[in-house]
Amino acid sequence: MSRMSDLHIDVSDAIAAGEHPAKIAKRFNVPVSWVESVEADMLNFEAEQATYADRSADADAIAYAEW
Repeated sequence: MSRMSDLHIDVSDAIAAGEHPAKIAKRFNVPVSWVESVEADMLNFEAEQATYADRSADADAIAYAEW
C-alpha cells in the first residue's frame, strides 16, 4: 500500500480507539484538518450504513408481510 493509505488506516484506527484529533495529528505529523477529514469520512460512512440497514429492514418487512 501507499504511504497515504497506511496513514489513513492508522488515523482511522486511532480515531476508533477514541484518541483526540490533535493528539493523532501530532503523533503522525499531519495537520489536524486531515485527521478531522478522516473522522468525517468515518462518520458519513457509518451514517450511510445505518440508513442502508434501515431501508433494507423496511423492505424485508414489507416483502415478508405480503407472504
